[in-house]
Amino acid sequence: SVTDAPQPLRDFFAVVDREPDWLDRELLDDGIRFIHRTGAVAPVVLRDLALMAGYLLSGFNHALVMTGALNQGTSRRIAETGKWWMDCTEFGGLERFGDGFKSTLHVRLVHALVRRSLAGREDWDHARWGTPLNQIDMVATYLGFCVVLLGGVRKMGIPVTPRESRGVMHLWRYACWIMGVQEQWLVDSERDGIILLSHALTTQSPPDHTSRELGRALSLEPLERQYPFLQDLRRKLAYHQHLSVTRYFIGARKMPLLGLPDDILPWYPLLTLGPRLLGYSAQRLLPAARRRQEARGRRMQRELLGAVFGDRAHQVIQPGADHPAHI
Repeated sequence: SVTDAPQPLRDFFAVVDREPDWLDRELLDDGIRFIHRTGAVAPVVLRDLALMAGYLLSGFNHALVMTGALNQGTSRRIAETGKWWMDCTEFGGLERFGDGFKSTLHVRLVHALVRRSLAGREDWDHARWGTPLNQIDMVATYLGFCVVLLGGVRKMGIPVTPRESRGVMHLWRYACWIMGVQEQWLVDSERDGIILLSHALTTQSPPDHTSRELGRALSLEPLERQYPFLQDLRRKLAYHQHLSVTRYFIGARKMPLLGLPDDILPWYPLLTLGPRLLGYSAQRLLPAARRRQEARGRRMQRELLGAVFGDRAHQVIQPGADHPAHI
């Protein structure tokens, strides 16, 4: 739709308009069905394990701190990311003109502008941090949405079949191909993803002050949520629930490295693990119950995004005037 589009823009769309040969839409839909079935568990795992524990790797925290992306207006940024995740995990969301496809290209453009801006700043330490938003950082993030998610939901009591695992891996392989992760880093299987993630993590720096800054900001986000009733009580409950999930996954020793209290117990995951395991195991034998859970789980995900984040959940990354990607 751009009049007299420059050749680089034409070349770019010539690539993303053409589906890769390996894309399997049926397998991709299997991944979407599984994610719907996980209900509120998948967003919790992504928030309290993938995102929070990712802050322990200080190497790519500095881009977040310098853009103010997650240490200022944390709830807004989580809502924006949640909207992108919802767009990508809708049926048809990654079709050429689906909301997930368009949201992903939007985020890719923001990444490009941030990368260009930070690379030219005198306070960006290339020797220590490498290229801003480099491929290995993007690979680690991409694997958080699939490998870390799958491991996390299992530990929360949701069984995963081999077909479901392949579907989730395939979904994020394609979404992150659109995002700009080079094809050499995209994997088919969860096993290969685990190996690649372990390699990527060895490139990262140990926790530093940015880990504490970002971790504490994320931990306090539930205290800003808007609830229709019993707001103070529900804010405090959500705050302690999320901390207990992080404690369950990373252990007490690493909590202070993220600026979090080390006296938190993993009460919420342990209390809900048994009933969740029984309920999801029973669905394997009852196809009708499984289909109902898909619809119910997706409804829970929409309600979580809308009720908790309100109007902030309706947009995907709109950079303000103080953001490097502002145009």
